[in-house]
Amino acid sequence: MLWVWGTWWIPFLVIVGVWKIFVFKDPIQYSPALWSIVFPLGMYTVATDQVSQFPGLYFFHTLVPWFMYIALLAWCLVSLSLLVTLLLRAIDGRV
Repeated sequence: MLWVWGTWWIPFLVIVGVWKIFVFKDPIQYSPALWSIVFPLGMYTVATDQVSQFPGLYFFHTLVPWFMYIALLAWCLVSLSLLVTLLLRAIDGRV
């Protein structure tokens, strides 16, 4: 039940993110709040792997690598944006 609820949130959060960027014209920049997106992606991947082990739901296991790559990509992008932000602050002398 919780996995289904988590699945429902994915398109909603994508729509809200697109709306925030394209409608409200918020700049894409690093914020510590981005980690609150990365962590649930990883946990959703683990939950999908666990659901795939139930009898009759083995086909979900084909989704696990895709979710893993998405979570890893999100982690890399947020980490890179953190490093760029820290580097720019160091160059400006605002460390």
